[in-house]
Amino acid sequence: MINLLPDEVKRDIRAARMNVLLLQYNLYTFIVILILVGISAMFFVFLNFTQSSAVQTSTENKQKSVKLIDVQKEADQYKNDLAMAKKILNESINYTDVILSITELVPSGVVLDFINLKPDDFGKPMQFAAHATSFDKASKLKDNFQSSELFSNVFIQNLADSGSSGSSEGSSEGSSGQAAYPIGFTLSAQINKVATTW
Repeated sequence: MINLLPDEVKRDIRAARMNVLLLQYNLYTFIVILILVGISAMFFVFLNFTQSSAVQTSTENKQKSVKLIDVQKEADQYKNDLAMAKKILNESINYTDVILSITELVPSGVVLDFINLKPDDFGKPMQFAAHATSFDKASKLKDNFQSSELFSNVFIQNLADSGSSGSSEGSSEGSSGQAAYPIGFTLSAQINKVATTW
């Protein structure tokens, strides 16, 4: 088929086709650019969300770590307080238990004149003034003290029979007391501090 169109029309047709192609390329390029911008915007939003979430998580973790540090400090303080209380209890002396233990060692027929305990008395020899109905009872008190874990270095001092002195002076009450417990003596003993602690 012979193309009888003039050259000028042919050029216009070619130019029109070229313009259509360029327009299509421009449209495709614009669509690709829009897609890339959309993807970039989505990534930007996602990254911002991830960053804000990470910052929030980091803040929460810091707050939790601060609380845990406070809890750890309180736990350490409580542990130190318990250790101090244990040390105090281990070194403290229960005077009531000590006196009860001493009275349990006193046999019938023996009376202690007084018990006066001070912190300085423990671990050192001290004297217990007492009266007994007989020498055997005084010896029994010494044996009881000696067999107890509470005492060590036990021995009798100043053993005397006041009933044989013949003294009749004094009140009748004092005389009856001396008559019932004529043997006066002093017992020396060392109270062991280890046995007196809680």
